[in-house]
Amino acid sequence: DLGYSFSRAYIVRTGATDPNNEWVVIFGNGYESSNGEAILYVLRASDGFLLKKIHTGVTGCNGLSSPAIIDVELDGKADYAYAGDLKGNLWKFDLTDGDISNWKVAYNDGTNPQPLFKAVYDDGVTGHNATIQPITVQPDVIVPCESGQKGYLIIFGTGRHLGNVDTDDISVQTIYGVWDWQNAWDDPATPSVNEGNNKYMGSFMAPDANGVRKLSNLNSNVATAADVSLLRQSQIFYSSVGGVDYRVLSKNTLDWFDPSSISGTGSGKHAGWYFDLPIEGERIIRDFVVRNGVLVIISSIPSTSQCASGGDSFLLEMEACSGSRLDTIQFDINDEQIVDSGDLINIGSETKPIWVAPTGQRHADMMVYTPAILELQANSALNEEKKDMKYFSTSTGQVKVVTEKAETIGMSYWRDLE
Repeated sequence: DLGYSFSRAYIVRTGATDPNNEWVVIFGNGYESSNGEAILYVLRASDGFLLKKIHTGVTGCNGLSSPAIIDVELDGKADYAYAGDLKGNLWKFDLTDGDISNWKVAYNDGTNPQPLFKAVYDDGVTGHNATIQPITVQPDVIVPCESGQKGYLIIFGTGRHLGNVDTDDISVQTIYGVWDWQNAWDDPATPSVNEGNNKYMGSFMAPDANGVRKLSNLNSNVATAADVSLLRQSQIFYSSVGGVDYRVLSKNTLDWFDPSSISGTGSGKHAGWYFDLPIEGERIIRDFVVRNGVLVIISSIPSTSQCASGGDSFLLEMEACSGSRLDTIQFDINDEQIVDSGDLINIGSETKPIWVAPTGQRHADMMVYTPAILELQANSALNEEKKDMKYFSTSTGQVKVVTEKAETIGMSYWRDLE
């Protein structure tokens, strides 16, 4: 069951009743195992003894990537883990039982474990039908975006670059923010029933007659949420400024579904958001950062030459809750070492300008990796505002530095237990 594991291994404290099993090591089984199944491994930290393999049951050249592990009760103990696989499945693992042998996949159809969500690209055009989008990066988990909203928002991207077969892959890949709403379905009158256990979303379907991509399990099995979908964000502008390409995303508004009226029809349309990467070969193969409500992502466009190590990259900064563009300026596009109104882009015309902050900055002829971030405090003597310096290592051996305006309003997010 153990393949070539690209997964990080996390040492975490658990709520196990056996004190010998209080500390464990958790990791994904990796790729090209003999059985080809996606499996979460749990070892005893003190001696490496195998305590549990949580099987997903999904096989066929499959494997599990790095898990994101969260502490819901804030007691220093792991409660849930999220991880993706090569078949586009986003899995949620329930680690709350005091007996580790009872740990399991959180969602099920009554018989078999089910992923929270299955990433599929399907625009209804022949040749693009139900194309699986592999998940090879670690998801990130943040608190709900609406006041009083239960559950968690799981943010992840799709794409792979594991071998020669991936070099020429030009299938569309996507960045997703998917709501794990499992406990939002619970009826306060019967809290032990676990109403949400079978409310997994299923596959992302082809557009219907109204152009809406619904979710297969909700559409067929959850009547109150049959019309729920994910909000689409898109690239609305792409142009070069000073020799550097920039993209601007839409700012569509989320209308979160509310399942609280379990016996009736839930309100709202959305259970998350998505953004299809628009350039052929563009994919997410680097882990990303959620910082002060801003999603910092590196998308990669690897070279089609198997002998080359480079390619192009995009630095994207999006609103984590909705996947939309930010109102605040993030990039110093005129290279003045200050982020101000001179760093806006006109997406209108000369006579009717529309000035907005760019969402993404292209780095040509290099692969860029997840940054280290240095926060510089404001300097009133020099009339300098608080700013972030992002330091990126690259495939060329250079260190790229991007100066950005720091956010002044924070946002809580779940931390991984390492």
